[in-house]
Amino acid sequence: MPTQDENPKFRLRRYKQCLTPALHKRFNRAAGLLLGICYLEAVLIGNKSSWLWSWFPFGLVGIRALLLFLAALSVFVLRVAQLHLGCRSSSSPFQTFNEEILSLKVIQTFGWYAFSAWLFGEIYLWSASKEANLGWISDGKPWERNRLNERPIYLRSIFLMLTVVQTAIHLCLDYDRVSLPVGKRKHDDVAQNQSPALPQKLPTAVKPMEELRLRILAILRAIGLQTASIATVGPIIYALFIRKRAWDITMFCTKLFSNVTLANELSYIPPYHISLIWRSMTSGFLLVFLWQSSNAVFSAFFTQEPLKRGQPLTAESIVPNEALLDGLGSRIEVNRTFAFWELLYISNYFEDRRLTIYKEISRSGPSTWTLVMQTSLVAIQAIQARVIEYQKPPSTSNPSQQSIYVEPLPRLVSNLREGQIFVSPSAPSTPMRKIESTIGNLAKSLGQSPPSRNLTPIGLASPGVKRLSNLAGQKLLTQPSGQQRELSSTSFKDTFNTYIQKLIRSPLGYPFRQPFARRINAVAFGTPQGYSDVFVIVNAIEALSVLAVTSLKEDPYGSVATDIGDIMKTYIQVLGTLYQFVERMEVHWTDIEGRRNSEDVDLVCTKLKNGLTSMVEAFEPYAADFRIDDQVIRTARAVAGEG
Repeated sequence: MPTQDENPKFRLRRYKQCLTPALHKRFNRAAGLLLGICYLEAVLIGNKSSWLWSWFPFGLVGIRALLLFLAALSVFVLRVAQLHLGCRSSSSPFQTFNEEILSLKVIQTFGWYAFSAWLFGEIYLWSASKEANLGWISDGKPWERNRLNERPIYLRSIFLMLTVVQTAIHLCLDYDRVSLPVGKRKHDDVAQNQSPALPQKLPTAVKPMEELRLRILAILRAIGLQTASIATVGPIIYALFIRKRAWDITMFCTKLFSNVTLANELSYIPPYHISLIWRSMTSGFLLVFLWQSSNAVFSAFFTQEPLKRGQPLTAESIVPNEALLDGLGSRIEVNRTFAFWELLYISNYFEDRRLTIYKEISRSGPSTWTLVMQTSLVAIQAIQARVIEYQKPPSTSNPSQQSIYVEPLPRLVSNLREGQIFVSPSAPSTPMRKIESTIGNLAKSLGQSPPSRNLTPIGLASPGVKRLSNLAGQKLLTQPSGQQRELSSTSFKDTFNTYIQKLIRSPLGYPFRQPFARRINAVAFGTPQGYSDVFVIVNAIEALSVLAVTSLKEDPYGSVATDIGDIMKTYIQVLGTLYQFVERMEVHWTDIEGRRNSEDVDLVCTKLKNGLTSMVEAFEPYAADFRIDDQVIRTARAVAGEG
């Protein structure tokens, strides 16, 4: 008999089977909007000689729009391949650069943007009119030899520069991240006269088109700045670094299908003309607009709430809660993040679905509430585990170094004398014995006699030691005005530190700064994948708090009440760990602002305190009946009242 996981009927309960169709629907809607943008660009770059055929979709304009859609779709493929939901958990931009510069992500990002730029360039050159003179071969007299045209070479070089810049911007600004709204609902405002952890009405979702409308000005400003900078600096870069190599490569390719001789050499002056510069600006603007709009459309549609037709994503599953639990325990970041986001919506806005979490106790294994509580507490306790792991002292025992032979230091004195140790030793006879005896007496005198400013230690004033020290000073150091004076002063170190501080405070030092917020977020919320887990943690805290408070009226079996004490203890422990960690963690010397705060840490602490406040207010009158320790109640009230 097949197991539940092998049975197709039960496989439908998996969270991926609920999330994937919703994401596909959003992807299709985003692709439809992107196709409209490509059609608009196809009209703009087309030949305007005929008013009808310049916009008629069933013709050359339609073909251009489909080809441009392929160029834009490559950005979608890149975003899906490198998608992540949490911000980078690195202490500085330089650390991020050091971790990703040699990774496959850089090559993959550049490759997809290069393919998009190449396809757009070929479409643009193919669509240009004959008067633009953008063909491979220059139009000359009938009796003249075919000459390679440098104008399209320059435009392709501009597209290549834009590809490099767009790749750098994509990686530096982390376009692969989909920024989800963390803790920005109206009922989070503690100033309102209502409990911070109570169900609310379903808020009106922000539509993707409205979000794009709000961002259009910022997108156009970034596109204009990027295009204008390349149009200004592009001719210089092209003439100094690209022109000769691009000409040779194009010449080699052109000779394969055209009669271009070796006498067709590169001219001395580049073909800079106002018309060509203007074309480079307009075509570059259209290309960057295609890239930026693709990224913006993808992010706008992907950040929609985990709802489908006004209901949670798992509502259409055969066993909705089983699918939700599968998502909560998933190791895939997207599935786990959307599952906790859906759990937050279920606990706040869907009463009927929330009731099923309390009532499902007859399933095999732990009840649904128990599994929801356990997965949420695991996500919350991960903060404490990461902080404790970070604060552990480095291990000094290394088995691989036990077999390494360490050469002992040379002895300054001879071995301890054996035999009659109370008998006075004989006088040293050799010069080496005299030096050993002198140093030995000096060491014993310093260890046995108290220090005194007026007394000279034994052996220090002997002529042999004076001559030895003077000889060492003359051999190892120069005159007192040279190295000796430099070693005795700290002017060089102070000067070096001053220049380092100036460098760190300058724009050149920004990649090397380690702000307090980035360092503490990397420790408290960082995952092995290198991204922050704060969105999952915040949703787990709020969802668990709401489920705990509403169970007082909605739990028919009272199974939740027995776990309230454990939930409050976990909140108290994590809060204490965060408070102590913030106080003990020192500000890095590269942090020029020196602010000991973090928005993510403050948000998590606020959610924990709000949850404790609501649970104390709800369960304190029934603490004895639910066997909640009075000490836990008092500690929770005190901790929640801090700050």
